[in-house]
Amino acid sequence: MSKRIGLTLAKPQTSAVETAEAWVSSRLGADKENPGEPAAPPEPTRRLTFDLALSLHRRLKVEAARRDKNVADFLREVIERECPQAP
Repeated sequence: MSKRIGLTLAKPQTSAVETAEAWVSSRLGADKENPGEPAAPPEPTRRLTFDLALSLHRRLKVEAARRDKNVADFLREVIERECPQAP
């Protein structure tokens, strides 16, 4: 009695460098004014850490969720609105 075993070819492996390069390229996006050109590098960022009362933290999370946003994106929008750039 013979037994048949189905074999499938493995997908070609991409190197870690190729994978990293693809990820970086996808994160930069494209320049909207000049399609096909890479976007300008993002502005450097700073991390903020501060204490909030539990009740205020809860309200913040609820309001961000109500707007279907994460807390960081919601706070960025509030800060942009409340602290406009000087002309």
